Amino acid sequence: MVQPQNHRTWALEHTRESVCYACLKVALGRCQPEIMNSDQGSHFTDADYLELLSAHDVKVSMDGKGRVRDNSRTERFFRSLKYEEIYLNEYENHRVFLRAITTYLRFYHTECSHQAF
Repeated sequence: MVQPQNHRTWALEHTRESVCYACLKVALGRCQPEIMNSDQGSHFTDADYLELLSAHDVKVSMDGKGRVRDNSRTERFFRSLKYEEIYLNEYENHRVFLRAITTYLRFYHTECSHQAF
């Protein structure tokens, strides 16, 4: 469900594997990293995901098992998104949900004070 015409840099899909793949396609359309670092989650070891990186000559680097703090910033962001937006609201439909997430992301990246984190 990635919609590049909106220049959105995030995606919403039904599974972790499909959302990671969708976001990777958008990202690779904008830039070409030399190395992609991730944890060893199933969404980052998915064959389609790894093949897409290989097709773009991107080297894969994965953190070792048990490196809990590697994802702390990402985990903190998703906690904020869930507790400050998603859990507080009911959405009429998919379109309203996407609009709310877009609005929250704009707030989070431009107005939210990250110094407390």
